[in-house]
Amino acid sequence: MYIKKFNPYGLTNRNIDRKVTRVKVLIFNGDSKILLCNVEGKYTFIGGHVEENETLIMALFRELKEETGIALNNQYFNPFIKIEKWNKNHFNTGKNCLSEIYYYSLYTDYTIDKEKMNLDNSEKNKNFFLEYMDVNEFYDYLHYQINFLNSELHSEMLCVLSYYFENIYRGKLDEKKLRKKL
Repeated sequence: MYIKKFNPYGLTNRNIDRKVTRVKVLIFNGDSKILLCNVEGKYTFIGGHVEENETLIMALFRELKEETGIALNNQYFNPFIKIEKWNKNHFNTGKNCLSEIYYYSLYTDYTIDKEKMNLDNSEKNKNFFLEYMDVNEFYDYLHYQINFLNSELHSEMLCVLSYYFENIYRGKLDEKKLRKKL
């Protein structure tokens, strides 16, 4: 598994006050579209925190079920990339945080069924919804967010998506529909 580190402040393990582990998943369908969360008008990948006493896979399956309604049980998954983000004064708490984010991929022509989703109150209050987006449109969206809004989150997402298409993608999507090289 490839590991990409974002450490703009030069923090070390001794500087870290807390560690957070997350799982996220890139979900593609047969029409070369990616399934995304829209939270308060911003697109993100599906996923969330690994809870106490949970393995990465348990967290992945739980987050998929909660946020999409997709129920997986015994499928075999390995993360294709791990992002390590070293954050100084994480969310203005005065604490330095190391976030480890494990990314997975899934191919399915799943139809969104809101009745199967189990969003928490925070997600409901942030107008959470799912949307399929053309991969090329998503690529343009990420570049806009990075270039005009200097979005750190979207830089991470572009890094993950680019790594995926350069190293993992092996004809799983229709190449004719992917006009731009990520």
